[in-house]
Amino acid sequence: MLLEHQSKKKEIHASGNGMGKKIPVADGNRLFGSAKPLLTDPLEFFLNQYKKHGPVYEVHALGRRYVILAGPEATRFFKTNSAKLFDARPIYRHYGKDLNSDHVLVGMEGEEHARFRRALLPAFSKNAIGEQYPQMVDTIRNSLDLIPENKEFSVVEEYSKMASLSCGEMMTGCPFNRSMKKLSTFARIFLGAGVGGFPGFMRLLPKYRMARHTTLGFLKEILNRASVDDSAFPKDRDLWKILEEYRKIDGSPLSKQDKLANLHMPYTNSLVYVGSLAGFLLHFLLQSKTAFNHFAKEARELFGTEQPPQLDEVLSAPWLNASLMETQRLQPISLSAPRVATQDFSFMGYQIKKGDPMLIATAVAHYLPEFFDEPEVWRPSRFIQKAGNRDVFTDNSQIPPEAFVPFGFDRHTCIASTLVRVVTITLVAQMIEKYKITSLNKTGELKLLIAPFPSPHPKWKIKVERSNN
Repeated sequence: MLLEHQSKKKEIHASGNGMGKKIPVADGNRLFGSAKPLLTDPLEFFLNQYKKHGPVYEVHALGRRYVILAGPEATRFFKTNSAKLFDARPIYRHYGKDLNSDHVLVGMEGEEHARFRRALLPAFSKNAIGEQYPQMVDTIRNSLDLIPENKEFSVVEEYSKMASLSCGEMMTGCPFNRSMKKLSTFARIFLGAGVGGFPGFMRLLPKYRMARHTTLGFLKEILNRASVDDSAFPKDRDLWKILEEYRKIDGSPLSKQDKLANLHMPYTNSLVYVGSLAGFLLHFLLQSKTAFNHFAKEARELFGTEQPPQLDEVLSAPWLNASLMETQRLQPISLSAPRVATQDFSFMGYQIKKGDPMLIATAVAHYLPEFFDEPEVWRPSRFIQKAGNRDVFTDNSQIPPEAFVPFGFDRHTCIASTLVRVVTITLVAQMIEKYKITSLNKTGELKLLIAPFPSPHPKWKIKVERSNN
């Protein structure tokens, strides 16, 4: 699938001069535009339009317009010019507005964003995760023990619940003890409406307002308790210490609302992202006997004893990590980076206007054969190191950075990328080590749900029974 437009590449430059070529419009109907394919399988839509139009095209959907910059060309350009030409604040301002805070990391830019990100990084570091990892293993193990054998259940819902419980407990020491259904409603609408994946009016729905009240009520309660009781938060949790000690550029501390705006992340983001990613990983493993056997062997060696493994052992297990990487390549959760143009500029001969809302469709490169042979095939072995004992997540010189973007890049790279890897692998590996799994999806094809990011449909059910291994 070598694209004709790639042989006609022009020098990429940033400029406010010139009219530029007319930006082509993506396929769609007159009434709803491209809404249907975007809500059905957005990655397939981005890829098909990239093949047809090249790395620049417009999308119209339900009254909204986006300029799409797609593929490796766009990723390279964005990485080089992100600070000068692109702004995330107009996109993510709803997050801060909904939580009454101007210190929501994803919606910040400039020096204050850089300072706050540096301050938060230790809480998501490998060292911080490693200290609490045995507790995470035990939390997931206990949750798995509660699953009834030979009774069908939604694997995505179960993974989402376990991810939120284990991340919340590990990051704050306070597991969410309210309605998990309401937490899920809050997380999906809050995150989805915040980036435009869902219409903004969904934040006005009674079910969202009730879910928001329940979720924020839990966070307010633990913050209030911590203010009068030093033992309310375990003091070995870096996230709590950082939020308490951080000072803004003007020297003022974070307000209570600022703390709430960041404290929800271990509970909500893990529920949405990790639950879906773990579901995809399990699906692909169940479709591949060879990969499943390799994965299960490593899972038994690491999790088949009472003593939890060391984090380094998990992060260096070849098939556990390669299977996750290949899942993130074939079915990424993060498909694009939403931004707004801060000034007029030219890209590939097209003129982008100041204020244009854009999606940088980074995931398109995951399906290009010049980077990945037979890109539509799930094949973890492509990420297995052929020599040496390096961590499979270290840089592979054969795959350029713009070809594989599972966690974003540059100053907005997902701050919790290591945590996502660890929790996803631990969820799936422990389930496979503990149970024999039967998928009730007879066709083998997995239906997607965009809610607000790609996820296996909750109606996908499995059954489990104790493994004899």
